[in-house]
Amino acid sequence: QDPVQLAEQQTNSDKLKPGNYLVVALDIVSLGSGLNSELYQIGAYSIHGETFIKCIEPVNFKEDAENDKELPMVMFKNSFHVNNRQTGAMEPCVTEVAALRNFTDFLAKSIHRVRPRFDSVVLVCASNYMINTLTKHIKMNALEGQFWSRVAAIGSIEHLAKEHPNGRHFLEKKESSIEDIYYTLFKRMVPFAKHFSNEKAKFYYEVLVKLLDRNPSYSNYLQEYTFTRSSREMHKIRNPTFFLNKWETYAPLRLFIIRTLKIERQEMHEEDCRFLPKVDDVSKKICRNLIDAEERTGRSP
Repeated sequence: QDPVQLAEQQTNSDKLKPGNYLVVALDIVSLGSGLNSELYQIGAYSIHGETFIKCIEPVNFKEDAENDKELPMVMFKNSFHVNNRQTGAMEPCVTEVAALRNFTDFLAKSIHRVRPRFDSVVLVCASNYMINTLTKHIKMNALEGQFWSRVAAIGSIEHLAKEHPNGRHFLEKKESSIEDIYYTLFKRMVPFAKHFSNEKAKFYYEVLVKLLDRNPSYSNYLQEYTFTRSSREMHKIRNPTFFLNKWETYAPLRLFIIRTLKIERQEMHEEDCRFLPKVDDVSKKICRNLIDAEERTGRSP
């Protein structure tokens, strides 16, 4: 097969192709929201135990950074640092673009750390929202070329916990924060807000291994639960406006489904209803499927 065609298939595929991938857990902290947000921390943890941490001096949210309850920005030795009040550690602040460049350099070095070298990196973070924030700031700082040349796909603990059988088994609540997930799995309360991002990234990796019941591999995680740059899921994560607008449009249908199912279940025995999914979950699933179908075809159902 023509190498160019093979490369195009890899680029345009929704699923990650088989390969030798390095899994790196990632955490970012941002200040503000939407287009006006700024990164405050970026941290990572690789499967080899290597860590990365950079703190960022905000341009528009300095007051928010200085008033942070657990990790405030302070002046130390004539420059801004982020102070971990729990440990007393100080991390110097850099610009956002410098932090992101350092991060892509860290990924490049990690790929070549062992022989044979890894093909690429697969990132794992807490939530799809974090993926959106990361890719938005990568684009804003004109680093997409460097970033995507090192990163083959990105996954989130939030998505894995919802979709993986172990996640549904361990977690009773469908919507859980990463701290709730960690406590449920390890029965250990960890105040994530008091930790630097590299430490939180290590917690994410521990959750990933626990949910999978083994170290992540192509067959048990990377193929099914991560998003490539050109996948439909990544498109929805990076451009959520279409989904959010349609979700509001389908609100009357969701309410109709809920009312209808509740009426039907009133006539059923309680023992039979116990094994049925919640009516709210059913209504959300139906509407999500309709939105997905509309997005694929470009036509309303």
